[in-house]
Amino acid sequence: MPQAFPLQTVLEQRRRQEEQRQQAMAQAEAQLAQSRAAEKLLEAGRNAAATDLTQTQQAQIVDIYALQAAIRRLARAEGDVSRAHLATNGAESHMIAARSALTTASQGRLVLERLRDTFQDAARREAARIDAERLGEMALLRWHTQRESE
Repeated sequence: MPQAFPLQTVLEQRRRQEEQRQQAMAQAEAQLAQSRAAEKLLEAGRNAAATDLTQTQQAQIVDIYALQAAIRRLARAEGDVSRAHLATNGAESHMIAARSALTTASQGRLVLERLRDTFQDAARREAARIDAERLGEMALLRWHTQRESE
């Protein structure tokens, strides 16, 4: 009867931890994709505000109030794009940290699985050695029995 792996509970914990890290990684990737999409949308709005400002500046009759409004819209759009860029950078950093945590959890699980395999191989070799020893004893007993019966 082979022995149970003594660190099986630790291995199961590492598997659960890896699954949690995989979920965190998926959430971080989704957040990054969402952040990038929002940034692209705000960049399009900024480009539209810049185009509007250019058109206002090139008009036949320049309306100072329309020009000031276009400048404010462009400045607000620039601020929004800057905040979105910072949010995207934060999401990228979060995803990198999640990937690192997942890699660490995977490595921990793999180490324990290799240790378990080594333990099981050693147990199989020991069981085979014991079986061979018993077979040898049985063969020796038969030989002695045959010798005594002769």
